[in-house]
Amino acid sequence: MSSLLSARITPPVPPASQAYEPLARHVLRHRLQYDILMPSFVFSWIVTTLWVGWMLGGVSAIGISGSLVLPFLPRTIAFASLFWMSNMVPIIVLRKVYLTAESNTASSPLQTIKSAFSKSTTFRVLSVYTACAAAATALHVSMTYLMTGSDPRLHVFVKSRKHPYYLNGRFLFVVLAQLALAASYHLRNIMLGRFAVNWKHARPSSAKGSALFNHFARTFQATIISAIFALLVFSTYVAAFGLARTLVLPLLFRIPVLSLALRPFCAHFLRGPWTIGLLPRHFALVARTCVLSFTTVLSWEFAESLFDEKIHEPLSTTPLSPDAPTSLVAGATSLDPYFRYLAYWELDDLAKDDAPRRAALFADQKHAPALWPTLVREALLVLGRDYQRLLRRGAPAPAPAPALTPKPHTPAVPTTPLLRTPIFKTGAPHASPVAQVLDALAADGAVPQALERVRVPEIFRAAEGVVADAVANANGQASSNANAGGNGKQNGNGNAGAEGKVDEGKGKEGNGNGRGLLARLAVCAGVGVVSDWWCRERLSKRAEVALPHRDTDALIVEALSHLVCASLTEDRYGVVQRDIPRILEAMLSFLSAIEAYQAELHQSQPQSQFESQVQSQSQSESQPQSHVQAQFQAESAQREELAAADDVLATVGDVLKEGVVRIVRTFGDKLGAFAFPPHVARKLQGFVDYN
Repeated sequence: MSSLLSARITPPVPPASQAYEPLARHVLRHRLQYDILMPSFVFSWIVTTLWVGWMLGGVSAIGISGSLVLPFLPRTIAFASLFWMSNMVPIIVLRKVYLTAESNTASSPLQTIKSAFSKSTTFRVLSVYTACAAAATALHVSMTYLMTGSDPRLHVFVKSRKHPYYLNGRFLFVVLAQLALAASYHLRNIMLGRFAVNWKHARPSSAKGSALFNHFARTFQATIISAIFALLVFSTYVAAFGLARTLVLPLLFRIPVLSLALRPFCAHFLRGPWTIGLLPRHFALVARTCVLSFTTVLSWEFAESLFDEKIHEPLSTTPLSPDAPTSLVAGATSLDPYFRYLAYWELDDLAKDDAPRRAALFADQKHAPALWPTLVREALLVLGRDYQRLLRRGAPAPAPAPALTPKPHTPAVPTTPLLRTPIFKTGAPHASPVAQVLDALAADGAVPQALERVRVPEIFRAAEGVVADAVANANGQASSNANAGGNGKQNGNGNAGAEGKVDEGKGKEGNGNGRGLLARLAVCAGVGVVSDWWCRERLSKRAEVALPHRDTDALIVEALSHLVCASLTEDRYGVVQRDIPRILEAMLSFLSAIEAYQAELHQSQPQSQFESQVQSQSQSESQPQSHVQAQFQAESAQREELAAADDVLATVGDVLKEGVVRIVRTFGDKLGAFAFPPHVARKLQGFVDYN
């Protein structure tokens, strides 16, 4: 039986999985279908049309009318669909499945590679790239057969009745080139950290130009990058393929067991012409393989760049939600960093432009707790976690100490102590028998004791030290004379003959050794430079590890500062005013930690004395020009790394300063009504005095 007097239960703010994430997923699904998959199919259609036209001989062979009809032929559309489904759709699905909002915590290329290959997903991604490259090769061979009717001679085995299992060298060259391309491209993606969301590329939709211009710009950029990358990888592959045929394969055939396994398939490779002569003889195959590699990389790069742009682009769920403030506050509580960032982006837009929804956010009474306390609590929790991580310099949080279980107290059993000392009074402590024997052996005998009692004149006691010193000096002088005599004989016998002989080939041998030494030094210097680049920790990466969610933190600070400033005129109930001290304390504490870490980085990389040394001693003779140039390059790299680290910290630091200044300018003297801790008050006073 219901009663009008019963208390109504106020529901809490719904979770993000019910109020915000379904709306965001709907927008992302629409973006995937119409902004990623459809442009990628158009791109694959254009690439396939160019391939088919090139195979048919170009415009001169098929004519202008044939070129206009060629894109709409059923075979062209069928091959374009196969190319899209086998070479671009798997890459897009792969990026969608393995997308993460957590950036890599490695600070050097070596650590990046180690971290990547310690995960099982790396090998799965590599297998997908390899399968796509193999599918592109098979599709290219099929297109050549069906469109031209000619044989490209890309069978797996050679056509020989005597040796039916000999592998076709042309086929191996094309397939291995594609596999090397897939591995290199995957390694490039690992170094770029492409599977992690990089929010610095995000930009609002209003700042973008026309979609057609963006597609042209993206296509041009992907074409240039793909051409350079494919040319570098293919050139390296051709050199490695030649070295493998010349050096590696003969060595493998010298291994007894392995040669028996390779001979039925690869024995004819040892009897062919010189490797250097194969390049001009098969130039058409080399050119075809290079173009195929470029096309494969271009399709991957276009799909991935398109995915990167659309996945980093903020979205708007406000038109889809009946209660926008509630859904956005629910999105701020999401456990997924990706959806949390998108929610704070929309909250920032709401805090800047939408006054009615701001007022609804402040005056909410439909939820318990209300929208504003929920938002402030979640925002300060996120800032607090990132603040603690910054204090730990990116290290993981320590594990909580295990609870100490008190041991049960058991009363001790009373015991009577044993007396181990003599109970009878003695005049002097008795020594043990062993101690008595040792004391007797160490004591002086009867004759020394008697001599000690007899008075000896001091003149005899003083002569003892003089005689001992004289004997020691005499012994040292005799030994030095003996050594000098031996050395003189040795020098007298050897120097005469050595000075009279001259090595005629000494100059040539010295020149040869000098050239070899210079070559070894050059190789060692090159190896040292590469090793330093490979293993050296980057300051910017260390800063990124310390602030992994800096973009979300910047959005939180900006949204909170705008909402606090708007509350001065729009908050009718004063629910925001009580949280202003907590918000300012969190902002100023975070800012102090960032400034301290920035000073620590500058102290850990002090300015070298190179500049002052160059000013005082320019072109010093003690330092060669190469050494000065190497030192200057090293210091330039350090300054660039320090500037990059400052940029990373400034992502949050600048927004914190702007947010505090915005609040100080809005409230002015009214901030005196709030109570702050002493360190926060001192920091805040500096902003008040400045403004």
